[in-house]
Amino acid sequence: MKFGIFIDKGPSNWQILQQENGYATIELAGRWDYNEIVVMTDELFKEVQVVAAVFNEDDGSQVIPWEYVNIERDGTWAHTFEKVPTGGLYRIETGLKMRNMGYCHDWDFRGDMIHHIGVGDLYVIAGQSNAVGYAKDPIYDPPEYGVHMLRSNGTWDLATHPFGDSTDTIHEENTDFSNTGHSPFLTLGKKIKEKVNYPIGLIPTALGGSAIRQWDTDQQGELWRAMIKVIKNIGGKISGILWYQGCTDGDHIDTAEAYHYTFTKVVERTRKELNTPGLPWFTVQLNRQAYTASMPEGHDRGWGQLREAQRKAARTIPGVYVIPSTDCTLSDSIHNKAAANMMLGQRMARMVLKYNYDIETFCDAPDLMYIDRRDDNNALGLHFANVEESIIFRGGDVNKIFMVEDDSGVVPVADYDVYGDEVVLKMERQLQGRVYVSGLWQSCPAFEVPVESTTRMPILSFYRKEVQFTLVPWRDRTALYFSHKWRDSWVVIPPKPRKDRRWAWRTEFFGAFDYADMALNDMGYYLVHHSISNMYGCPQAVGYMEEFYKILTEELRLAPKAVMIGLSRGGLYAYNFALKYPEQVACLYLDAPVMDIRSWPGGFGKGPGEPGCWKECMSHYGLTEANLADFKDNPLDHIQEIVDAKIPVMLVAGLADTLLPYDENGGIFDREFRKLGGKIKTIAKPGCDHHPHSLEDPTEIVEYIDKEGAF
Repeated sequence: MKFGIFIDKGPSNWQILQQENGYATIELAGRWDYNEIVVMTDELFKEVQVVAAVFNEDDGSQVIPWEYVNIERDGTWAHTFEKVPTGGLYRIETGLKMRNMGYCHDWDFRGDMIHHIGVGDLYVIAGQSNAVGYAKDPIYDPPEYGVHMLRSNGTWDLATHPFGDSTDTIHEENTDFSNTGHSPFLTLGKKIKEKVNYPIGLIPTALGGSAIRQWDTDQQGELWRAMIKVIKNIGGKISGILWYQGCTDGDHIDTAEAYHYTFTKVVERTRKELNTPGLPWFTVQLNRQAYTASMPEGHDRGWGQLREAQRKAARTIPGVYVIPSTDCTLSDSIHNKAAANMMLGQRMARMVLKYNYDIETFCDAPDLMYIDRRDDNNALGLHFANVEESIIFRGGDVNKIFMVEDDSGVVPVADYDVYGDEVVLKMERQLQGRVYVSGLWQSCPAFEVPVESTTRMPILSFYRKEVQFTLVPWRDRTALYFSHKWRDSWVVIPPKPRKDRRWAWRTEFFGAFDYADMALNDMGYYLVHHSISNMYGCPQAVGYMEEFYKILTEELRLAPKAVMIGLSRGGLYAYNFALKYPEQVACLYLDAPVMDIRSWPGGFGKGPGEPGCWKECMSHYGLTEANLADFKDNPLDHIQEIVDAKIPVMLVAGLADTLLPYDENGGIFDREFRKLGGKIKTIAKPGCDHHPHSLEDPTEIVEYIDKEGAF
């Protein structure tokens, strides 16, 4: 061909382009040539026009009408389609015309075309053999227009099995030893496309048998480097990584123990390299290895540790999610069957739809939150998150599903009961010392896996989860008691817990004047307290509070934001915690609070102060009489920060407070907070001294907190 438009740079046929905010940019470049028709002169060049357009292949309609292209006298051209909308499949056409040929493009001289391209989302497949797909049994899972893949030979195509086809590969690092089979991810791509209604591109980079060290550049890292190279070659932007890996590392206790640390590095390094801090990782917790006769000693514990690391990663690394697989059937000793792959593909697709597209689905598996001792150490209560109705058992030996260990060894389970999201294990003997529980932890765990009754999702495996809590009576309800760094802590369980697991944190004087606390508890809020008295909200105390916060949110899965309740000196703890961690606070309820330590316990104003407390307070803040005048870390010195964080405040105080004069504490705060535009509701009690705190009818307080809290 000697005339027309030639495309030398642009998308490939079948390519899916990563959309951003609903659009993609397409850059084209190439050559133009008229020589077969006429000899080009400078005068004739002035009459030449190159055009390009984008068409919808479904009906031939124009997505982007004909646009004029920049051309050069040397026979080159370049053009950029700035906003190609999500969708497709599309066709790009080019053409060559003379200015005197009119406005119709029907008879422009020929130009190259690019066919079957789409604008949608790209997902990288990484890991080892079950990510590649090794199922050889037949199943109906056909290709579908709009779900495409980047093959190992560097070309785009319809996504078809096997994903691990190494024909003409340009990626030797990812060449599997044998021919591969059915993969979970074609099903995933089709399911996502069905819901979001635009194309999905899949980019396989996994390798059968690969260990985590091959994805870690501090060790080997060759597979990670190959993956990054592929991503950058297609533009450097993707919507997520689909990760299924760990069998090789589970075979060895040392790599299993290091897995969480190593995987965290891989995630962080990938996000940094691609300049995508929140890049989602959708992962699969290991299924099972059916043949274990020749495995080394400690093999079961290695797999247990590995699965626990995968579970932990989804709890501790933002943007990492995990699905279970222990209910999946095998095609050999370690690879999933094709039907199981399709189930996993659908399961992971639901997770992608929820966390990448905000499409509500049932995708989160029952996951152990915490375990409490009860009945004088003769029973354990296992509490699971993500339970719609109830955990159900489908038979089998409970001692093959769960393993309980204490200081004297393994403790057999005599019986069990299920109460919704709670499984109670009744022990054959009294528990002694430290206690650990594992579930579905072996390399080949029990086949009768417990599942959630509505979603039929199996529980996530867990390994050696330490029992930290004791269920104790508390007034007319129950509480979890535990000691953290020798400090007493309580979590009062509401009669009917809210699904969003909201909570209120009483920082000081737990149980005193707690009308509002108990009203919130009756409304479904957990009520918590961590005993760090006589530290006056100093930086060290706030550090202890953050450690406690992590236990509450990571172990007990309480909501990310707390209602901070600060009475009297407790106001220092509540306020200073909100200053340091504003994203963790939904609302401040301050009741006759200390807002200036010089007022109390210092006694430098109208109030009497307390010399013993003042000496203690100065020590915690590192203050002396000489540097006191320079102290600028009172709550009153940091009002703007709370306003900027948009934390609403409920303030209750007595106007006749002689211990903490209102006009030295709450009164100043109320006035300045309002002046700066903060959201606050104040209940000032005429004639009321420092006591009593709160209101006997706390309705006005709790309604404000529940409605206005920035949850």
